[in-house]
Amino acid sequence: MIWIWLIIYVIQALITLLTLPLYFAIFYILSKYNFINNIYTLNAFSIFYFYTEFKISKILKKNLTTTPTITFMIPYINFVNYSKDYNWFLELIRPQPSPFTETINRNIYKTWNGEALINFKWNAYGKYYYAMIWILLMALLGCFTAAATISQQFINEEVRKQLFIASIILGSIHLIFEIRQFCYNITKWFYNFWNIFDIIAYVLSIYTSIYWLQTNDRNNNKAFEYFGVYFAIIISVGKKIFSFLLVLFIIIISFAHAFYILLSPKSEISLEQYNTNNNDDPNNPWNLAP
Repeated sequence: MIWIWLIIYVIQALITLLTLPLYFAIFYILSKYNFINNIYTLNAFSIFYFYTEFKISKILKKNLTTTPTITFMIPYINFVNYSKDYNWFLELIRPQPSPFTETINRNIYKTWNGEALINFKWNAYGKYYYAMIWILLMALLGCFTAAATISQQFINEEVRKQLFIASIILGSIHLIFEIRQFCYNITKWFYNFWNIFDIIAYVLSIYTSIYWLQTNDRNNNKAFEYFGVYFAIIISVGKKIFSFLLVLFIIIISFAHAFYILLSPKSEISLEQYNTNNNDDPNNPWNLAP
């Protein structure tokens, strides 16, 4: 048994040496987002990485001056972790509530504890989740738009079919997210009217992609048969008033720029620290508030 583990460690060490740059990059990402840690190091990959990280950090700490810091803790219990009854399978079907989602209200934004909690959740996973959703949405928009609008002179039918298939997959992913939100809180889902537009956009892109894949005829747009006339009206009106909107935009930008010049302070003023040296400046923002 010992020989088997020894052989496994040797193989892992050889793989590590052959993939050193990629190895450190992958394990750094896994460690940063807590997929791995230095507590359970049962393989040569983790042992070598955390040992190297420990030695490097130890060398760097000798050349760095440490500054004492104060760590504040928020009094919200179980607001930053999952419950003991958490089930990832049920999470895929119907999101399970947490104390944070059940008790959150507008008053939490008025306290330092609430601000610290929200900042932690945003920096821990919120911004990555938002970026992932945004990237998937842009991918859906790009695939469906390219497949539906670009002519055959630039892409062949095989590429177009692949784009439609990608649109179906991406649209289904977004549709699943909407269904999960609907199952979590039906009343809240209907309260936000934009959710209806979202689900219509996803269903329409999926249906249209499937229809065009089956018929292979994009000129016969039965998918837009009932409301295509409304799109035609909107587009024609937009073309008519485009010049007016352009002139209006120029006028608004001109007035905004003029007011910016007139209301700008005469000198640089810090918004972080109150300064009494510029009390004679009528555009001093510190003089605008009592």
